[in-house]
Amino acid sequence: MQKLQHKAIQIFLLTSTLPLIIVAVITLLFLHSIAIDNAKQSLTHYLNMSQSIIEDTYDNLRYAVRNENRKVYTLLEDNQPELLRTELKSIIEQNKIDFFIITDVKGKGILSIPPSKAEGDDFSNDYSVQKALKGEISVSTEILSERELENLGLTQRAKISGITPTQGLVIQAVLPVINREEKIIGTMSAGYLLNNNNRIIIDEIKRTTGLISSLLLNDLRVSSNVPSKTFENVIGTRLESKEIKMSLRQGKRHISRVRVLEQWYIAGYTPLYNGNKDIIGSFGIGIPETSIFALRNKLIRIFIIAVLLSMILALVIGVLNGGRIVISIKKLRRSIEAVTRGDFDQQANVNSNDEIEELANFFNQMLLQLKTAREQLHEYSKDLENKVAQRTAQLEAAHKQLLDYEKMAAIGRMATVLSHELKNVFAGVQTCAYYLKEKIIKDKPELVKVFGDIEYEVMYANNIISNILNFSRPRQLIFNDVNINSTLESTLTSFNLEKMFKDNNIEVIKDLDSDLPVIKADAVQIKEVILNLVINAAQAMAEGGKLTVITKSRDGFLRLEVIDTGGGISKEVLANLFNPFFTTKSKGLGLGLCIARDIVEAHKGRIEVQTQLNKGSTFIVYLPMKDIA
Repeated sequence: MQKLQHKAIQIFLLTSTLPLIIVAVITLLFLHSIAIDNAKQSLTHYLNMSQSIIEDTYDNLRYAVRNENRKVYTLLEDNQPELLRTELKSIIEQNKIDFFIITDVKGKGILSIPPSKAEGDDFSNDYSVQKALKGEISVSTEILSERELENLGLTQRAKISGITPTQGLVIQAVLPVINREEKIIGTMSAGYLLNNNNRIIIDEIKRTTGLISSLLLNDLRVSSNVPSKTFENVIGTRLESKEIKMSLRQGKRHISRVRVLEQWYIAGYTPLYNGNKDIIGSFGIGIPETSIFALRNKLIRIFIIAVLLSMILALVIGVLNGGRIVISIKKLRRSIEAVTRGDFDQQANVNSNDEIEELANFFNQMLLQLKTAREQLHEYSKDLENKVAQRTAQLEAAHKQLLDYEKMAAIGRMATVLSHELKNVFAGVQTCAYYLKEKIIKDKPELVKVFGDIEYEVMYANNIISNILNFSRPRQLIFNDVNINSTLESTLTSFNLEKMFKDNNIEVIKDLDSDLPVIKADAVQIKEVILNLVINAAQAMAEGGKLTVITKSRDGFLRLEVIDTGGGISKEVLANLFNPFFTTKSKGLGLGLCIARDIVEAHKGRIEVQTQLNKGSTFIVYLPMKDIA
């Protein structure tokens, strides 16, 4: 009894806590996925915003330098360098520019703010200066070497602890100096040093997006506002993710999980380019995982508390109800022992209001079903003769169907012999008719129609033999690439059909989808389907009308519609429409539609019929566009 009670407690624990744990895991995984997706969408949006901020910085620098063109060329021509220096100092302070260099028309530095070794330095090999001397404006992110930083007096500001040699990431604008005569007399270069400098881009992005961000020279962080719990400086750390580096080298944005200063972020990175379109670094923004998964972590704590409470409650219920469960099981056991002795009237009377009571009720129902089964067996023995008679009738029907198949095989053999014998005769008759028509066409043109009728009737008889032969033998499909529109065109423009349309005053309307794909099908047999449907439609319009042919694609099927404006089809005829040898016409064997249906079904397709009395009928053929060979 104690063992059963312990097992009951275990079951209570499992049934109460396991579903809760499963739901918790599924919910947390779902929330995790949603949080990641939302973070990635937000990062994509904020990367676009940050890119706009960087581009605005480019534009502001370009306009600030361009607006000084008049002052520069005027004071240069007036040979007042000190006055020019004073003017440029105010511009630098106003726009927080870190350096401003003016060169002459040969690219030699003639003035630098702040004063530095750049005055007198040769900038003629700098590609941005070369472009400016040709009249082009360049605004780009560039890397300055240690020597270039030293010449500008920016070495100390650009230094990053533990990194040698020192390099500087700058935003630089280089413009030509143009005088009153529209001649280029030199260049102006100005820019921001981004090393250890958050105020230009990083702080602006923080104000706009609220996110932390970093500027990287190659894989080295030179400007960043990533916080550190250990007071470690993030500037000078490197981007460690090989996956992100690979994407950036390929010129692609990348969003993934990254670790910075012992903290995890969902971060997005986009490459930075210099004036020659070379990738020289990247820009990144990030969202801490602690904020992304704040809701998930809160739910984890709630689920842990819920699981603990559930376990305590399960223990209490298991202890209180364990004894009652044992008593109910003993009652059920006594009833089972009675049944094993052959007493089917001994039912289990359990009133525990739980699953054991349901089990006892199920056991009682089982006893009733056993009794019912024994009675049914007795009744089945009485009905056995009737069932044998029914099976005998089914066997006779199957035997009759087998005889029909044998008759069909005999028809096939006869059709093969007739086809061989009669087609030769028909070919001779047709040749003679054609020969005589050509001979008398000039002397007795009134007889040309007679010989044309002879040729038509021979062709009609030949088609009847072919239909019987095709109907009675199995079809072997030969799959090729089939353009249904081309097959329709070649069929509709055949001489015999055009003659039929003309003689019966039938207008042919074609609505063919030019974007239909090529399908795998037996072109010859598909053409036979089209021919049978078109002839059937033409015969339904004895007094003339409109024959419409439509092709389109829908739901993986190529759809062919043949629409006539005849008298429609009655319900009685519609029920037997595809039966072999059924026809309401004075001519024909009634095999055309049957053969068309068999061909379409052999192609894994189907034929549907829509009809209205006195309005016409529509035959719709569906052929699969996927490869069925």
